[in-house]
Amino acid sequence: ASAGKLPQLPLEGTSLHRRGACFLLGAALGMAGARQRARAEAALTEEQKMAILQEVQSMGDIAVNAPTVQEEEAAWTKMLDRFAGLPDIEVRVRCNRGNSLAHQGKLEEALKDYDRAIELVPSAADPHLNRGAVYESLGRLEEALKDYDVVLQD
Repeated sequence: ASAGKLPQLPLEGTSLHRRGACFLLGAALGMAGARQRARAEAALTEEQKMAILQEVQSMGDIAVNAPTVQEEEAAWTKMLDRFAGLPDIEVRVRCNRGNSLAHQGKLEEALKDYDRAIELVPSAADPHLNRGAVYESLGRLEEALKDYDVVLQD
C-alpha cells in the first residue's frame, strides 16, 4: 500500500472485526498471562464475571452495529473507559477502536491503540496484524514486516 492510502485491515467488514463482541467475550475469558488472570479471577465471583461478560457483549454489540464509523469509534471509546484496567478486554477494545480510527484515516491514533494492546498482551496476534497493515499503508514496510513476522511465528 502506498503512503497515505487507507489500510485494508484484515479485521474489517464481516470478518473478525464485525464479530468483535464474540471475540471480546473470548478475550474476557483469557488472553492475559495465567498469573495475572488468576489474580483477577480470584477477586471476582462467578456472578460478577457473568455480569461483566454480559456488559461486554452488550456494549460490543452496540459498537459493532453502529451506523457510522465515528459512532463505532465512540462506542469503543466508551467501552475502553469502562473496562480499562482489565487487560483481556482492553486489548480487544483497543484493537477494534484502532480499526475504527484507521478506517477514518486517523492512522497515528490507530497506531497508539495497537501499541497499547501489544504492551498489554505482547503475544496477541490481532494488534500486530492490524498495526502491520497501518505501517504498510504509511510506507513503513520494515516495521510492517516485523509485525507480520510476529503473527507468522505463532
